[in-house]
Amino acid sequence: RGAGGFIQHKGMILRPVQISQLDRYGDGIQFNECIIAENQYTERDCFRIYPKDIRFNKYYFDGLHTYSATDKYEAIDVRCYFFEFFKPFNKLISLYKRRATK
Repeated sequence: RGAGGFIQHKGMILRPVQISQLDRYGDGIQFNECIIAENQYTERDCFRIYPKDIRFNKYYFDGLHTYSATDKYEAIDVRCYFFEFFKPFNKLISLYKRRATK
């Protein structure tokens, strides 16, 4: 499945493809080189990036889904789970408030 539009990189045309081996969101992205020769189109696996390869400040990501780039910018779609100690309590309070207003 596609993971973004075609991009040019080091003289190659690449097509990003989603890696979904574990049947969950964004195991990574594989970049295939697009080869067009004599009316024939083929692709060759060039390289892959995984969520563990990307870091922003102190945060690591556990999902990587889409990659897009222009001459000036790169954009990626990632997922990062944060541990929230009070999340279960907030959920209970929210459910209680909903029931109280009915």
